[in-house]
Amino acid sequence: MTGDGCRVAVVMVGALVGAAFHRTLGWAAVTGWAVGAASTAGLLVAAAQRRRSLLLAVVAPVAVPTAVIGVLVVPEVAGLPRDEAVTRAVAVVTGGWSALLRDPTPVAVSATTLIPVLVLTWVSTFLGSLALVARAAVAPIVPLWAGLAIAVLYGHGGLGPALLVPALAVGPTVWLLTARAPVPAGLARRAALAAGLSALAVVVGPLLPLVDRQPPFDLRTLLDQTTTVPPTTATPTTTTPPPPTVAPPEVTGPAPGQSPPTREPAPPTADDRRGLRWWWSLLVVPLAVPAAKALRRFRRAHAPTVAARTVGAWREAADRLVEWGVRPPARATAPALLAPWSASELGDAAEAAAFGVAPAGTDASAWELLRRLERNGGWRARWHRWLDPRPLWRRW
Repeated sequence: MTGDGCRVAVVMVGALVGAAFHRTLGWAAVTGWAVGAASTAGLLVAAAQRRRSLLLAVVAPVAVPTAVIGVLVVPEVAGLPRDEAVTRAVAVVTGGWSALLRDPTPVAVSATTLIPVLVLTWVSTFLGSLALVARAAVAPIVPLWAGLAIAVLYGHGGLGPALLVPALAVGPTVWLLTARAPVPAGLARRAALAAGLSALAVVVGPLLPLVDRQPPFDLRTLLDQTTTVPPTTATPTTTTPPPPTVAPPEVTGPAPGQSPPTREPAPPTADDRRGLRWWWSLLVVPLAVPAAKALRRFRRAHAPTVAARTVGAWREAADRLVEWGVRPPARATAPALLAPWSASELGDAAEAAAFGVAPAGTDASAWELLRRLERNGGWRARWHRWLDPRPLWRRW
């Protein structure tokens, strides 16, 4: 029950990340998209964790938002030549971040302005849901409130009028903190505390000194100040006679047998190049899993004691078994689990090290047995070793 409640709380805060754009696009335009993006991200992570599916955990978080963005972009590029369609698609996907700040409010609702809402909502909810497996109670809150802070800065009219959404996010955040605390409170107490603090935030928010600041903090104002062209000094002008008029050349079509000249596509602007670099930064999501697993393997292999390094080798072996779909029977010992792969000696060494019996050299032999175990699965096992995220949240 606690796990399901935490997932719902993460989805609620993620939906509020998208709803924070209401000052720019309006409640009606962003509410449905924000709720849909947050719910889909939360459901995919929950399904991946429960079914332990590599396809859902790695492919779906990238494929689903890409498909949604593609559906939004298709009407914008329909009927254009291929080169112009590519340029237009990049502009639609990457140009919304600047359009939300520079276009007069209310900003027109289009694929260009909706994509930033979807991406920020999706990434915040996905990372928050994935962080539920961490032991730290604040781990799911950090990406959610980081996305919320970015969304609030896009609000027009100053920071004060946009504080309603963070105030509404206080309740689910308190629920996450109390449910994941080392000593969790009861269900009724958590609900009362979350509702009370959320109501208090809604009431106290308009009374904060930041709200009445004159002029109000507005990201648009800062951008206008940095992009204002300084006035130029007046220079004396001299009157010159107008140049003689020249008749424009006669425009004729292509000669017989020649193809008409092709129009070169417009080169990408600086905003397009910056947006393209931001789009490629989404590769960080699939690369996060191998980076986290490599870091954890390094820490286990370089633990300060021989016993810790030996136990770390066993934990790496247990991760390999998780990737191979092995479900340990009840009360199974480490040597019995590794016996089918001729690595029961690693289990014996790990059990001895857990009780403090770890002579010098035990760790080196344990890691050598681990590498021998990892060679049993072939190329598919090596692929799972780097991309399968299940060992990051499953423990024996």
